[in-house]
Amino acid sequence: MIFSGAMLKLFLALFAPLCWAQPSASVTGYVVKVESATVYLEFGESQGIRPGQKFTLFSEGEELKHPVTGASLGRVQNLAAEGTVTEVQEKYSVGALSTAVQPLPQGLKFKLALTPAPSAAVLRSDGPTAPSGSAVGRPPLRKSPLLDLEAVDLAFGDVDGDGKAEALLAAKDAVDAFSVDEFKPVCRFKDKATAVQFLSLDAEDLDGDGRAEVFVTLNNSFFGRVETYALACSSGVFQKAKTLPWMVRRFQDGTGSALAAQQLNDDGTFPFGSLHRLRFEDGQYALSKEKLGFPRVEWLYGFGAARDGELVFPYFLTMNNRIRLQFDKKKHWSTKEAYAQTSNRIRWRERLLQFNPRILAKNDGNALAGLYVVHNVPRFGALSDAFGSYTGSELHFLRWGGMSLASEWKTDLPGYAPGLADVPGRPELGVAVVGANGKTSVWFFPR
Repeated sequence: MIFSGAMLKLFLALFAPLCWAQPSASVTGYVVKVESATVYLEFGESQGIRPGQKFTLFSEGEELKHPVTGASLGRVQNLAAEGTVTEVQEKYSVGALSTAVQPLPQGLKFKLALTPAPSAAVLRSDGPTAPSGSAVGRPPLRKSPLLDLEAVDLAFGDVDGDGKAEALLAAKDAVDAFSVDEFKPVCRFKDKATAVQFLSLDAEDLDGDGRAEVFVTLNNSFFGRVETYALACSSGVFQKAKTLPWMVRRFQDGTGSALAAQQLNDDGTFPFGSLHRLRFEDGQYALSKEKLGFPRVEWLYGFGAARDGELVFPYFLTMNNRIRLQFDKKKHWSTKEAYAQTSNRIRWRERLLQFNPRILAKNDGNALAGLYVVHNVPRFGALSDAFGSYTGSELHFLRWGGMSLASEWKTDLPGYAPGLADVPGRPELGVAVVGANGKTSVWFFPR
């Protein structure tokens, strides 16, 4: 076949990049410093490093030689860790480790592919992606130090009555309160029982004494019940004030937020009791007489309410972790992607119950602007999602366009994200991030 000059130019324009494409360049250098799950790499912006790029850490082993010529083939590279670049300066960069051997060996090097990076996020085939042309990634305002606990949830509340909200983190059987700015310990609770599993926590000054009570929902497998401790901070120690027979969770109601409660029934087919607001009346915690009458909402976790003018409608997670907006009993819209996955789950009678991270609404005047939500990435692909095993996560802002939700931006987080919460008194939200080493850091983002 003979090409004309114009046809040849068209052919080369379309297919030459595919035929003669070169492999992506990579850079190898030294690890300058390691601070737990944070590493400092010797190269920076001037060497083409960008936020969101993936890297590996390795140590060099024995030298390999050609069996015939004796020529050196290089040294064996022993993989030690994997991570993502989170911050770039002119001459160095900072990365967050997602997986690592313990302990990390000395004299580490890193290898990084100099491919174009989508800002602070990397698109994955197993998770939701931002639409073309959207702004991708939001850097955190700040990050807490690594805390020696493996968090299952995050909340904020003024537990000591100083007028400032503390960061509250629940682990499997303990609750810790830290000052938000310096993360100094403020109050602690450690459950001495051996058959408990903390599932979630929230904080609110319901009794009106100027200090927020902490409500910790837990599974007591010895007695076979799910209940909630009401804790009060006194002299640096949380005291158990009351044990409630309900689960307690904060939800957004279209104008603000409040605490809701729900009781689990022994009925394995339909174990969900009705949802009520939690109140404090006549010296006792009690449920409101009125039910929360949101259509299709059955489960306390992963739901809230938003506004569209005078219309107040719920959003909630379905059984397969899709976000559903329910405008009335028949009209609804759902995401195609899964969000707010969690490893915090229990088997209740014949049902698997998931205690999902919150989904936070952002309003634009009297209308829904969008939702903040986390997406936890399964460790070994979709199959491991069923076992609640996650290796990384993303914070998304899903913009509501009046007809559907679309991911306007997302930021990669270097670990599993069990909790997302608003910071009272500040235009901020916090995300608990648990690294491969089992330690937790709280990342703060603008609200």
